[in-house]
Amino acid sequence: MKKGFSIAIAGNCQARPLAQVIKSLVPDVYISGIAIVHLLSDAQQDEYTKIFESADLILAQRVTDNYPCTFVRNKELRKKYEDRLLVWPNLYYAGYNPELIYLRGEARKPLAGPFGDYHNKTFVEAWRRGLSVDEAVRLHNDDDYNREAYGEIPKKSLEELRKREAETDVRIVDWIAERLWRQRLFFTFNHPALVLIQELADRLIRAVGLEYAHPAKEAAVLREPLGNFSCPVNPWVAKTFGCTFGEFDVIRGSSVMGIEGNQVILKQGKSQIYENRQIVEEYFKIYDMCGKYLDI
Repeated sequence: MKKGFSIAIAGNCQARPLAQVIKSLVPDVYISGIAIVHLLSDAQQDEYTKIFESADLILAQRVTDNYPCTFVRNKELRKKYEDRLLVWPNLYYAGYNPELIYLRGEARKPLAGPFGDYHNKTFVEAWRRGLSVDEAVRLHNDDDYNREAYGEIPKKSLEELRKREAETDVRIVDWIAERLWRQRLFFTFNHPALVLIQELADRLIRAVGLEYAHPAKEAAVLREPLGNFSCPVNPWVAKTFGCTFGEFDVIRGSSVMGIEGNQVILKQGKSQIYENRQIVEEYFKIYDMCGKYLDI
């Protein structure tokens, strides 16, 4: 590898941690730019075209052909940079917490809450039905309800990831499937744990033929880059699939500072620990104030 080999990375929230891990493993690599695709618009094409054109290698996360920002679509990138493009899978698994969803309000903007942009579909349904906070918690812990509402998701989500992986240049679902119930690999459906990001980085590095600076492949990353929000595995899922990894029993989210119209103001920079009843109370306050803006 030549000194200063440059890599541009395009992807969602996983792109920056991936860049950090790759840089840690191969210090001579120069990360020339990171395109966070969901924050981009076509108006920025010229800016990022310069980054892509100057890079020795482009690592692009799988992006569909109908993605709103056209210049980061895999199809468009392959047309221009086929000989130096490597497409990697979007690490996504909904099986640990199939109840997690996004709620969108006006202008399709996600509604925030005590668990960031994530909401618990069971709690949403309980609020919609006029149930109490305690009844919502009971529903969340009810095996029959979870089985009926979410029973197919753990298997189907892995199948969907395997299907999407087939459209990329790197394979990793085999590794995920082998460890899924022995090691926590995702904090939320689109926030993978560091160990999974490290494995993806390792496979990308080996696919390109880059050389590690040290024999050990562990990256010098001190904390979970995407672990700011975390919650226990869905209780029915944990029982059904026999999770053997040590689990926490509280939810790590954010403090709700206030609600202005349909905007939820969260306290930045510090985590808030919730038990189920506490977080349901916060959600219900938000839905009482913002429900009219939402399709729930």
